[in-house]
Amino acid sequence: MKDLFKKLMKFTEQKEDFFTECLAATLREDLSLARMFLQKMCGPDVEGVKIADSHIDIETQLLFPGSCIDMVFKLNNKISVGVENKLWSPEGTDQLSKYLKLPLNALCFITGYHCTISPDVSKNPRYLKPSNGRDHFMWQDFYEDVHMCVEQETCLCLTHSLLGLFEHLGFESPHAEIGDLLDLNEDIAKQNRQNFAKLWGPTQQGLRERGWKSISRGSIAELYVREGSAKRLQWAWLDPIWQRGSLRIRLKFHLGIVLSDIVKLLETSRNTLCPDIEVIITTARRDGKVVEVIDILVPMRKLFDDLSDAEPISQTLSNYTLAVFDTVG
Repeated sequence: MKDLFKKLMKFTEQKEDFFTECLAATLREDLSLARMFLQKMCGPDVEGVKIADSHIDIETQLLFPGSCIDMVFKLNNKISVGVENKLWSPEGTDQLSKYLKLPLNALCFITGYHCTISPDVSKNPRYLKPSNGRDHFMWQDFYEDVHMCVEQETCLCLTHSLLGLFEHLGFESPHAEIGDLLDLNEDIAKQNRQNFAKLWGPTQQGLRERGWKSISRGSIAELYVREGSAKRLQWAWLDPIWQRGSLRIRLKFHLGIVLSDIVKLLETSRNTLCPDIEVIITTARRDGKVVEVIDILVPMRKLFDDLSDAEPISQTLSNYTLAVFDTVG
């Protein structure tokens, strides 16, 4: 049952909506986990209503005039806590500001990646923030709660499946050898990124051997790959810091290349690359223009498995990255 949600997710293009429904179904079934989620977001109570003693209802895709919010927790049918869920897509234009005007007692924003929250949202007393100083929650903040419930003898099937989906999407704690590249302590984050940058050596060599002339650094641990001779691929961005615990490879193709064909090609090569990749067609801003790109995400804990030394991690990183380039080039 652990792979249920993971397997079903492959059959939908609406992955964020699917994730929300999986989460909501699990929390409805596992009241203990639902209380943990709420307490992680809100603390022990919301406007004096104790979460531990409350009757909890959960609605998804709840419509308001001009808005549709992903999930709403209702306590004792009178307190409403809204939750906007993101896996990879960015916040919509003024989305959180609009939601804070809705008849909600509190609003939580949870993402799979680190993002910047506008000051007017962050300072709003109804906007919920984690105690670690970040301006929004990330799914990794809830991983230990899900894992703890799975460890119980009374673990429910959907909770086990939700844990599998969290792990598939890279929402675990960072790989021990790599550390947290987005640590809130800037000195720790910088040191971890510097260490990760050293792992790119074999990858850079392999890219040069494949004819890529420009390979440059960004934010210490990222690589930008340009000026190659590939027939389809125009440039790539190798990014281990966009989503905590995951490696993102962003690919931009030459004009005339059908991105859905590339996605199919990557899907059929999944077992060769890594079974846990997620392939997404999205947009990016480049030289003042919005362009379509393909993002390939893989959890680094899955990619590097139980490796604990820099050399085999570096070689595995190279093998995976170069296989992606060879597949789509």
